[in-house]
Amino acid sequence: MPLESNSARARGGIDAIIAWLTIWRLLIILSVVFFCAFGARTLYGYYTTSDGMFGKLGYPIGRDYVNIWTAARVTLAGKINVLPHVTQFHKEQEALLGRPFPLHNWSYPPHLIPMIVGIGLLPYFAGLAVWLAVTFAAYATSIAAGRERKLVPILIALIAPSSYMNCIGGQNGFLTAALLIGGLRLLDRYPIWAGVLFGILTIKPQLGLLVPVALLAAGAWRAIAAALVTAGMLVAGSIALFGTEPWISYVTEIMPFQRHILEKGTGLFMYMMPTPFMAARISGMGIQTGYVLNGATAVLAVAVVGWCYRNRSIAPDLRIAIFATAVFLASPYAFNYDLTIATAALIGWLAFRAAEPQRGIELVVISAMWLLPISVLSPLSVNMTELPYAPIVLVTTLIYLLARANAFSFVSSRRTPAVETFRPVLKRCGATSIAPEPRPNFDLSRELRRR
Repeated sequence: MPLESNSARARGGIDAIIAWLTIWRLLIILSVVFFCAFGARTLYGYYTTSDGMFGKLGYPIGRDYVNIWTAARVTLAGKINVLPHVTQFHKEQEALLGRPFPLHNWSYPPHLIPMIVGIGLLPYFAGLAVWLAVTFAAYATSIAAGRERKLVPILIALIAPSSYMNCIGGQNGFLTAALLIGGLRLLDRYPIWAGVLFGILTIKPQLGLLVPVALLAAGAWRAIAAALVTAGMLVAGSIALFGTEPWISYVTEIMPFQRHILEKGTGLFMYMMPTPFMAARISGMGIQTGYVLNGATAVLAVAVVGWCYRNRSIAPDLRIAIFATAVFLASPYAFNYDLTIATAALIGWLAFRAAEPQRGIELVVISAMWLLPISVLSPLSVNMTELPYAPIVLVTTLIYLLARANAFSFVSSRRTPAVETFRPVLKRCGATSIAPEPRPNFDLSRELRRR
């Protein structure tokens, strides 16, 4: 009897903890714990040992933001043609910052330049603050606009691991996520504005590979037209401002150099890429095998996104979460700071079901995906070169989200051994028993009209 009583009390305590542990509380706890274990120590060492504009490892504070700031400065100085030339561009960076530092390069198409040239009018740190503040504001708007409760999703986004990685690297993850998530959220009611955002997203084309799939599957012809017109106007504007030479150099120099980095680059950056291609490289499978593996996952991503955007019964936020996860299975070139896209999509989907009780497997899958931007750089991950787990987390998350979309009938009709292997997982996620996802409890058009 005492043993049974103790066992019952233990089960009751566990049930009480699970009942208290809403998804928001879980994400806050995970973010704070990982920040204290990883981020705070890194930032303390980063800034307490800094030498003016440089951290202890010799990199500029803000890391890759130096590319944005330098590009703006050299453009204002009339030297835009140095951007594609790695050595010349880096010499300009060192001259502007006043000392040598590890190699950085420019990797973006020329139509990004008019959008960031104003940064060059500011001092380095003031520009960094403006860059992060403005892009995060756009990011927060893409997440919270039109929702009844805005503050909690924004605060959750602010402390998310992907936000930490984006800030410490001075990266553009907030901007690209705002464009993609904003476009997807506007697609149903404001297809032209959605297309405008998708057209701007061509500044980082590898993250928009699945956009045409979604638009064609949804029959969003106005969005397609708006995206083409927007992209065309941006390209034409950049040619009018700078001529055709930057575009020729982008194709002949920048793109081959980025491919060289993808295929031959080594070091920590490999672990920052959660893609199947890089997982194959880290595991020693080779470049060709990596492309084959990434091609297979890309086919999966295309099929899933096409199905989701043809199926109008799926809740929009859940559809966006599926799309955002599939992005990193489609592109071989993406980094952990780009996972702001997945973070925003998860927040959006969870926003209208945060009070629901969560199944154990849900908590595990969501937690793994939430922590992926920072966990891929943990000592355990970096030392486990035999099994890069990022693609495993991505595929598992995609399966879980499809199960929540009641997609079991879609995959089970193709009774391959791989699908049968995942059948128990799908059943545990509730694929055969749960009702279709509820529609979000907000009306974006009503909110915009009210404002």
